[in-house]
Amino acid sequence: MNSEQDFSGRPGLARLQAMADSQKMLLIVHDRDEMDDRASAWAHRQGYTLDWICPADGDRLPELDDSVAGIIVYGGAQDVDQQDSFPYLKDEMRFLDRALRGETPVLGLCLGGQLLAHTLGESVSGHPEGQAEYGYYDLLPTAEGLKLFGAPKKVLQSHWHGWYRTPAGAVKLGGTADFPEQAFRYGANAYGFQFHPETSRKGLTRWISRRSAHRQTMKGAHPADRQLADNLVHDKALGAWFNNFLDCWMSGRHIKYEAAE
Repeated sequence: MNSEQDFSGRPGLARLQAMADSQKMLLIVHDRDEMDDRASAWAHRQGYTLDWICPADGDRLPELDDSVAGIIVYGGAQDVDQQDSFPYLKDEMRFLDRALRGETPVLGLCLGGQLLAHTLGESVSGHPEGQAEYGYYDLLPTAEGLKLFGAPKKVLQSHWHGWYRTPAGAVKLGGTADFPEQAFRYGANAYGFQFHPETSRKGLTRWISRRSAHRQTMKGAHPADRQLADNLVHDKALGAWFNNFLDCWMSGRHIKYEAAE
């Protein structure tokens, strides 16, 4: 076996960083204010060219070629079932379908994960009993998810939409008490997360300031002061886990949780 490759046949980390100098990370956002997250900071550190695309603001999605290393689709205020109002969501799902067929690494976060699930054939809706998740909640890994997450961990949530089944052909990795689908993998390198490991305190504070009173008082939502207090307790560990996940996602290594010494 070539020492510069792992058992998946994809480049190891040393070659990955060298390749990043000539490759792009496509970052699909639904709000231009949401461009200060952990995932883009990680990609910048790795040397990728960051290609920010906001279809909601009229940006066209590019062609997929060998210069594209991976695709991250972020969350947004839009809902998957609002495609008639926001037709660019259909464009994004067609784009995701091409990426999946070409085995381009994909990471969908919140709305991005829902779009990935819908692309794979699942309907996405609000919780049947009106539940929401705003704040930090216990992510409960499946048996397969234990390899990725380790023991249950607190993750940041910001959604009321997000009720769907694990897509056919995908592997369920974890859920919460109220939203059973929180993480899945499709193929070797496409992941959908309902939670927000990419968001630090700055982003959370911005979301709280913008969130309507109706959303904040939905069944299951945590008060704003609790969200900020929990952030001080759980954000560092979640961020460390996420950076390790990104390393493994793009290097092609099997992702394995490792407990801190």
